[in-house]
Amino acid sequence: MQKHHTDVVKENNTLNLLNTVKRNGSMTIEGCCSTLHISRPTVLRILQELKDKHVIASSGVLTNTGGRSAQLYTLDPTWLFSIGIIVRRKHITVTAMSLNGTVAYYHCVHMEKDLDANLFIKYLFNELDSAVNFLKQGNKEIVGLALGMPGFIDGPNGVIVNFEQVQDCKNINIIQMIQERYGFPAILKNNTVLLTQIHAEQFLTEFPETLFVLIDDHSIGSALYNKGILVDGKRGDCANLGHVSLDRNGEKCFCGLRGCLTTTASIESMLHKYNQRCYGKTIDSIDAFIELLNHGDPVCREIVQLAGDDLGFVLANTAKMCDIKLIVLLFNKRWELPLLYQATIDSYNKYILPSVRGIVEFRQDSFSSEEAAVGAANFVFDEYIFKCNKYSSAQLTDIYLR
Repeated sequence: MQKHHTDVVKENNTLNLLNTVKRNGSMTIEGCCSTLHISRPTVLRILQELKDKHVIASSGVLTNTGGRSAQLYTLDPTWLFSIGIIVRRKHITVTAMSLNGTVAYYHCVHMEKDLDANLFIKYLFNELDSAVNFLKQGNKEIVGLALGMPGFIDGPNGVIVNFEQVQDCKNINIIQMIQERYGFPAILKNNTVLLTQIHAEQFLTEFPETLFVLIDDHSIGSALYNKGILVDGKRGDCANLGHVSLDRNGEKCFCGLRGCLTTTASIESMLHKYNQRCYGKTIDSIDAFIELLNHGDPVCREIVQLAGDDLGFVLANTAKMCDIKLIVLLFNKRWELPLLYQATIDSYNKYILPSVRGIVEFRQDSFSSEEAAVGAANFVFDEYIFKCNKYSSAQLTDIYLR
């Protein structure tokens, strides 16, 4: 049934006010009126409705108004919470976060090396049980959960299609399992997509057409935005640059194919190549490789430059197909790789069409596992509270009736 025009206007006003308060941290009634160009009675009505639902709370007064002190309103940090959980090859990170962005719970567990699907599921639910129990002990309401997975997923149907690094972890309807166990909504996404939620707002306002590329220890992840909106693909697994094949006869990737970008440009692949060339003095950690690189080891430098050449080649060909204005390379905070960043840019400029050279800008940023889980928790609130295409008063009311 189509909504009445008045209902649409009310919902839009509510969403606009919520997002204004979210962006500014706290707002007065007058500030909401002037920013949103809606009447004072309308603002008062919306604020009262949201206060009744513990979405908005009073947060003190603004005293320098020249007259009566003006009441400030902010997102209520006390009741609505989301859970973000990120799975990577070696560990699981989980965060519980309040509506105003305060992290209330954080934990990271390292998994055993040789996992099968059953043991992985056990690890996952142990971590979720701990986070859910923590929130329930504090009488908090859980809006939902976002799970970020590596490998191949079917996001809309909530299915792990293939987590290659875990034995027999295939075709598992993980979202159905989570919802049946806990009774709240859950979302499955690629873990790189959820990580970029932390960085997207920083770049997308100026560059709505942005490609984020995550340079991780064992893989290359990516997320593509067009007109400020994530290009997700049919299965929620779009822009999988790490498995672009560069050499059909190249080294075998963990995905089962050969010559993937991950086999040449991930940090672990560089370490592997170093040990192949310097078999008399092998090293066993990425940190040791980075230390040698920082001390100017010529073999390390050559390997990193070759990795940048491959990465720049793939990005140049991606830019030829997609209307990209910005490419952001995200590096793990543990490792600074200015040589890889510059080698990638140099390679991109070598392989890009002359007619479009200079259109795409490059930036670099850093990430951590903690940020990825926070990005997942943010994604829940965006999907169920702040986004126009998802939010309705009925959805929010349902949260309070559960």
